[in-house]
Amino acid sequence: MTGVKRVPPPGRGTVRKRRPNLAREEALAKSRALAARQASMLYSSDIATILLDRTLKVRFLSRAARLLFGARPGEKPAAADIANRFRDERVLGDARLVLSTRAPVTREVQSESGAWHAWRLSPCWSRNNRISGVVISVTDVTAYIRAREELNAARLHAESVSLGKSRYLAAASHDLRQPLHALGLVHGMMARKLADPSGLRQLVARAEDSLSAMSGMLDTLLDINQLESGVLHPHVRDFPIGYLLQRMKSEFAYPMQSRGLEWRVLPCRLVVHSDPRLLQQMIRNLLANAGKYTKKGRILLGCRRRAERLRIEVWDTGLGIPQQQLRAIFEESYQQDNPAHDLRYGAGLGLAIVQHLGQLLSHRVDVCSREGYGSVFSVEVGLAPVAADAPARSMPAQGPEAPAVRRGSLLIVEDDPASREALELLLRSEGHRTIAASDAEEAIALATRPEVRPDAVIVDYDLPRALTGLDVTTRLREAVGHDLPTLVLTGDISTQTSKEIAARGYLQGCKPVLPELLTHLVQSLLAKAL
Repeated sequence: MTGVKRVPPPGRGTVRKRRPNLAREEALAKSRALAARQASMLYSSDIATILLDRTLKVRFLSRAARLLFGARPGEKPAAADIANRFRDERVLGDARLVLSTRAPVTREVQSESGAWHAWRLSPCWSRNNRISGVVISVTDVTAYIRAREELNAARLHAESVSLGKSRYLAAASHDLRQPLHALGLVHGMMARKLADPSGLRQLVARAEDSLSAMSGMLDTLLDINQLESGVLHPHVRDFPIGYLLQRMKSEFAYPMQSRGLEWRVLPCRLVVHSDPRLLQQMIRNLLANAGKYTKKGRILLGCRRRAERLRIEVWDTGLGIPQQQLRAIFEESYQQDNPAHDLRYGAGLGLAIVQHLGQLLSHRVDVCSREGYGSVFSVEVGLAPVAADAPARSMPAQGPEAPAVRRGSLLIVEDDPASREALELLLRSEGHRTIAASDAEEAIALATRPEVRPDAVIVDYDLPRALTGLDVTTRLREAVGHDLPTLVLTGDISTQTSKEIAARGYLQGCKPVLPELLTHLVQSLLAKAL
């Protein structure tokens, strides 16, 4: 038929056009748009960001990075130029380290302008979990660095002030101990020679109380120094609290009487578990504080049992303490009602020491008070586990136990004339033979005489010409050919000094050494020699 156009069947003689993969193109477009947005965000960030490839060539710089390095748009400075700008060649080494270890690296780097920046170099991971380069983020930390330096400077200054205070404390303690040491020895000899049992003996007894109190205060300086350095170790044992109460009753009798105060101590027969010297110092400080702030009325020292603990209490009818100040009174240098800083009120360390010692001994320290009526301070002490109800027994003497009485030849090395003379008089009154020297040379000259031959040495730690007593004993050993039993007397409260003396195996006496203790120490010394 004419006029009819035949259409070939599909697939024959025609070519069909392939339609594009619209889904794939849309995904690529979205990916490119997301990457563009991310790049825009990264470029606009305030954090300077740099991207290095595996050859450490700069591939990308954020706007903040361009401003930081002074790069123009489109310009990509070399990585070495960036490192030079910050005067730190370690930056490139850190980048290589990140590529090899795959671990981030952080470093503080100073720029040419003097500003400080924190560099963080992290691995840049590709989609196939491979490292394609290094990402560096740079943050200005100048303010932080300067604040840290100021803080360090303040800390060093505080440590310097603390060290200066400790040195002053040690020096002051030594200077105070020297005359007190001589006074204590003279007092001991006076008490022995007095035949009149009336007035003079009573005055000597009062002087003994004062010496004991002054010695206790100096021991407190030693305790403070050791507390600050963390080397004060309590010697806890069981002992009858009655001994301590009786001692406080005797020590504070005259001070309370002189102030017109009624002074009472209630007896107690229980046995406690504590360090007797440190606990005594705590109670002494509480009583001294009560005496300072009680103008009239009475002060009472007593105990209350609470289960397996004993509450030692100090009651007074003094000024009382406002409720808002009950915690502040245990701070160092706090003084209530002393605006003129009257030295008779002390330095304000007493209650602070009580608090520190209480923490060291695990003894709870408490206070309750009513302003205008008085206060009650208390220390809770553990009772002895076995003999909690045992009757009080006599307190063992502090220091070495006295062996059988021995007499010997003693070499005294002491540069202070008053202390040297007092030592000689006391030891001769005990029946010892003494020879005395003021320095190392004189001591060696005396010790090497055939007719002398000392059995033991008593030496002051601080001697002239920058020598110590340990230096003298070393030279004495070289001169006589053997070591001599030695007692080192010192007013130096430093921990290092005590360690040096103990390392030599010598006995140590901390000035002021009262006659009774010195007698015990000398007997222990001669026990090694004879």
